[in-house]
Amino acid sequence: MQTLPNKLVIREVIWEEICVNLFWRFHQVIGNSPQATTLWQLQQQKAQILENLLNSFQIHRPQTPINLMLFHRNLDLLLNELIARENELLLLYQSYPYFFTAYPHLVPELQNLINLQTNFINTLIALATPFQTDLPPLAPFLEGPVDGPDYWLDPRYRLEPVISGLTYPTSLAFDENGEMYVAESGYSYGPAYAKGRVLHIDATGKAREFAAGFEGALTGMSWFRGDLYLIEGSYDGKVYKIGRNGQKQVLIRGLRGGSDHFTSELAFGPDGKMYFAVGTVTNSGVVGVDNAYYGWLGQRPAYHDVPARDIVLAGQNFPSDNPLTKTNPNAKAITGAFHPFGTPSFQGEIIRGELLANGVVYRANPDGSGLKIIADGFRNIFGLGFSPEGKLYATNNGLDFRGSRPIEGDWDTFYEITPGWYGWPDYASGLPVTLPYFKPPGNPQPQFLLAEHPPLAEQPLIRFKPHSATQKFDFSINDSFAPRGEVFFAQFGSAPPITTGDIRPAGFRVVRANPYTGQVHDFMINLKPGKAGEGPERPVAVRFSPDGQSLYVVDFGILGADVATAIPFSETGAVWRIVRA
Repeated sequence: MQTLPNKLVIREVIWEEICVNLFWRFHQVIGNSPQATTLWQLQQQKAQILENLLNSFQIHRPQTPINLMLFHRNLDLLLNELIARENELLLLYQSYPYFFTAYPHLVPELQNLINLQTNFINTLIALATPFQTDLPPLAPFLEGPVDGPDYWLDPRYRLEPVISGLTYPTSLAFDENGEMYVAESGYSYGPAYAKGRVLHIDATGKAREFAAGFEGALTGMSWFRGDLYLIEGSYDGKVYKIGRNGQKQVLIRGLRGGSDHFTSELAFGPDGKMYFAVGTVTNSGVVGVDNAYYGWLGQRPAYHDVPARDIVLAGQNFPSDNPLTKTNPNAKAITGAFHPFGTPSFQGEIIRGELLANGVVYRANPDGSGLKIIADGFRNIFGLGFSPEGKLYATNNGLDFRGSRPIEGDWDTFYEITPGWYGWPDYASGLPVTLPYFKPPGNPQPQFLLAEHPPLAEQPLIRFKPHSATQKFDFSINDSFAPRGEVFFAQFGSAPPITTGDIRPAGFRVVRANPYTGQVHDFMINLKPGKAGEGPERPVAVRFSPDGQSLYVVDFGILGADVATAIPFSETGAVWRIVRA
């Protein structure tokens, strides 16, 4: 029997019930109509098909946490959320034939589900259009007048500055005494370089250098049993243990960072072991001209992605310009997946997996021993941490519309991490890249790079807006700030035209979400990205205070972009605190 990804069908059953409750809110406003009656009938037919799928695979019907739902008071926002969720459900249902190939008797029912969902969306849009305004409040962005507000924050809270003038900060941690430490990365995309360091921030907001001299990029840190553990995502990536006196000890080295992506947050689990991730070298498995724009291809022309397990290649090769030639500006190159630039692959080629790999989540003992890969097939995990119940979660940044193998429309995702393979480079946010949705304009439909695929371990709990760059997160632990278990995410923001052809900004905000319902609502928004206003510019991390009554936001600072590279600005980073008003 083919193994279905964990939570496939289960998540959709929950989502359908959440959407029913959202539509009920809308129905209460508009009253009865022939279209509303049609929607209820379509909903019942969809529910019956999903019930049949649950029974076919002997899946226990999940309990939908209606009491945890988030509701917009604004009708525009409620409709935007409902229509977006229904469109995402359609994409999921369109992917079902890929996952149910071993069950041909289900094909007619799956196609019926796709047709019902398509009809549902068309009827919903027709019913909702008269009630929508052209520019819903705060969505997706309001540039606003020059003298308008720089940011929007949920009015039940207030924003306070803690410290400014930081250079590329990425991480914040509290020690066992509740004292704050901030890591300045030491690296940003683009023509910028600075040594990474860790600062101790006292109660008045004054900074004292605690540890320095790191090559960068510093991506995560955590206090554990009186020592600070720090991870550096350079070409020779390292994990350090730093004592109270600032003395550094290298525990792990050789991590494959220093490329398009680096390492992640570092966290300790209930088992007393440390967990962290390493991203991929490339966007989608193929080294190309875009990697020269990122600055590393000319320095390390033999660098490429290394898998965590043995893989068999389909033999796809990709032509491109050759930025490494010094004499012929018209030179071309042919490059295969998981190969150095200019090296083709062949069908059936086996690439051996290695311990020091890309796109992986690691576990290790506090002394660095026992390094083990527990999950692979990720693109770029940056946020990683444990819930109050002790489960491991991570954010994964989606594929970009760039390079030799561009992918259109991929989301950022939030996963519960269990052992297994998560799909990169052939699945985007749990869905096959061969779906028409992922075809980039003016480019061919992406095809699989691997001839064989392991079973997918999980489906995402949440899919965030493409290119929002959803980074670090934290769980609420105090109901006085937000319901315990609700998750807050920093969204760094897009970088057009490098990562997307869409010039409209995405991200630049903090969002709150419920991982069980999959709902995501804005919490704080930078309304004027790139203008260095009076609020956070690019949120890269959030961290609750030890008592859970304050949420700290790490603001990376200003990072622009042009067609060739990112353009960072030093000393524009900051830390902010959000408390109840």
